[in-house]
Amino acid sequence: MHKLHSGVVVDWWCEAERCRRLTQLEPLSATSWSNLANALWLHGEPDQALAPVQRAVVLEPGHPVVWRCLGNVLQDLGRFGESLAAYERSLALESDPATAFNASKVLQGLGRLEEAYQLAEQRLRKPGFKAYRPGPHWLGWPAAERLWIWSEQGFGDVLQHLRWLLPLLQRDCLVTLELEPALVPLAIEGLAWAGDRLHVLPQAATPPPLPAGACQGPLLSLPWLMGVAPVGEGSPYLRLPAANRAGAGQRPRIGLVWASGQFLDRHVLEREYRRKSLLGPPLQSLLNGLAQRPLELVALQFGADRDVPPWIGRFAGELPPEADFAEQARWLLGLDLVLAVDTAAAHLAGALGVPVWMLLPWAAEPRWQRGRADTPWYPTMRLLRQPANNDWYGLIRLLLAQLDLWLSSRSNRAA
Repeated sequence: MHKLHSGVVVDWWCEAERCRRLTQLEPLSATSWSNLANALWLHGEPDQALAPVQRAVVLEPGHPVVWRCLGNVLQDLGRFGESLAAYERSLALESDPATAFNASKVLQGLGRLEEAYQLAEQRLRKPGFKAYRPGPHWLGWPAAERLWIWSEQGFGDVLQHLRWLLPLLQRDCLVTLELEPALVPLAIEGLAWAGDRLHVLPQAATPPPLPAGACQGPLLSLPWLMGVAPVGEGSPYLRLPAANRAGAGQRPRIGLVWASGQFLDRHVLEREYRRKSLLGPPLQSLLNGLAQRPLELVALQFGADRDVPPWIGRFAGELPPEADFAEQARWLLGLDLVLAVDTAAAHLAGALGVPVWMLLPWAAEPRWQRGRADTPWYPTMRLLRQPANNDWYGLIRLLLAQLDLWLSSRSNRAA
């Protein structure tokens, strides 16, 4: 069961069963079939959600919501082309910024980045979108000599999009970057090499006033404004002083992050947390497997999920609970390899150029595309995927087999 901001506890499987009974009572109701599909989708069962939503589309093909629901389900099934077609059908029936934003994600999965970034601008019109600074945005772009850029979305998105500051700073302009406080020390230190035209400030509860006509806007709009490059080119774009790594003859130090950000105030975010996080018995299985191998395991987990189930080993080190991203970055730089679920720490390792294996759910974010073990976003990142929906144990077997090969290769090089 899952408690959300309204105080309502939702068990999506029980909700799906309730909706299933309604479809039996109202077999010609597209809403009942669509609600059943949505409950199954929120429960993390897109394969089971497909038939009900297809039934809803047949019953009411002129309803934009059922087409959006179909797009959501097909996106999780990795059928990006069909998902995009469903979203486009929904948008033809009703212009909706949330649907457009979903469509922008599958465009990323299809590698159509320029179209994806243009459509992603619709997110600014979504009801409830929390802009740090209200519009109008980007007045005077691109000739403005002074820019104020502020972060939005999650920490991982911010870390991924900091790369676009580098070509921006090559222009003859000054940039003030307003970030969540936890990211500020990292950005100050990690981007200092780019010159003194960048000024990083923490976001305030009430944003300080800007000059009239100031050119300001969100960080995630830079790809749309500047083009899709750079993606994964060149050296790491976050640079900190090198840390001491495990030397020859020592056991490799491997960092582990097992849970994504625990944002439980909205149904979809709560669903993402459950889908991406490796918790409970599967985590215990992975920890026991790692404990049986010649390595030193370092815990890099932030937040409420730091506690782990009982296992046969112990950590060689644990990130302090009060650490910010700058301290986590320094820990990452002292490791030989990072194992992380899809969360900000994986983006941080990639931005620093640290070798990282990301443990992806079967229905992974479209930005990681499908069927590939690498990503253009981070040259030092390797993608390991669940072989089936919710199959963490299958992924753990794959990970440990690949890790044995990695350890053997490392040992041979040391010899």
